[in-house]
Amino acid sequence: MNATEDGAPLGEGPIDTLGAIERGAVLGILSAADEVLATKQLAERQTQALNKVRELHRLRTGRAVGFGDMPDEDFCAECSTVGQHIPYPCPTIRALDEAGA
Repeated sequence: MNATEDGAPLGEGPIDTLGAIERGAVLGILSAADEVLATKQLAERQTQALNKVRELHRLRTGRAVGFGDMPDEDFCAECSTVGQHIPYPCPTIRALDEAGA
């Protein structure tokens, strides 16, 4: 991953990164092994990012505040706010699941 001198990561778009890997291979800057390694590293970073999103948008079960007589419900820990539960799976998790990510 690209980073500043103090180690803070710089944003990178997966399409831009994959394009750079492909250009490097076409220009002969990257060997076939380097191209495979770079693509593998990109996939690993994307997997880590997706796992972090899934950790944020995790399943919780409980009652909305002030609704003690209501039954417990499944909701998204990240999308929900006090008094407003967003049903789980939330739109974010559904989008990841639909994409097979």
